[in-house]
Amino acid sequence: MVKNIVLLLLYIIMTNKYLFARIKLEKPETLFEILIDNDGWEVINVENNITISTKSLNNSTLGAFMVQQKTTIPPKVIEEIIMDVNNYNIYFNNPGLSNFKELDRSISWVDGYHFIQVAIPFIKDREYYFRIHRDGYSINDTSSIVHWYLLNEIDSSYKKINMKINNTITIHQGAGIWTAQDFVGDSYILSYRLFLDPGGFIPAFAKDIMNETNIVNIFKNVLTEAKIRNTNLFH
Repeated sequence: MVKNIVLLLLYIIMTNKYLFARIKLEKPETLFEILIDNDGWEVINVENNITISTKSLNNSTLGAFMVQQKTTIPPKVIEEIIMDVNNYNIYFNNPGLSNFKELDRSISWVDGYHFIQVAIPFIKDREYYFRIHRDGYSINDTSSIVHWYLLNEIDSSYKKINMKINNTITIHQGAGIWTAQDFVGDSYILSYRLFLDPGGFIPAFAKDIMNETNIVNIFKNVLTEAKIRNTNLFH
């Protein structure tokens, strides 16, 4: 009898873990399909050889953004940087306003947490939990280096990170994808595509400005780190 109860409890625990894993692994595939589709993007600016584009999404007042540039940096170097969540606070230059933390990892994915302090009166701070995967978001996606999406169902232990949760808005809608396309020899087009709704009562145009600014800065920071790593490979 006792043995059967123990086995039942073990079964319940393992089942809960399995269901939790399934919840966490649900991906916004429709959003990824929109982001990776090269049609519908409108170029809005070219800055230091970085092309910035936007795309409208149905049922959303916000746009998606894409930044791209031709490069010869090996995609593997880009992948290593994006998967290295523990060092995001070094790569992304936002001292005091942004904080990343790695929460968990496996061979193929990394879970992370991002806290964003908003230095604007009456605007709450933001936070989100995310998972980054190597490679494509589906078996048909052959151009992605890495992709990430938000975790709306998270382990209870993750929730202990932010002690100011009452003054923070948790972001629930967002995903991003880094791609390598149009290879010619060692060169190719590197792109980062993003949709993120920071929530709250910020006007849509202001959210778009924030997302455009952030995606450009992230892209530049990753390229800067990638050039350093790529140079070190040959020394």
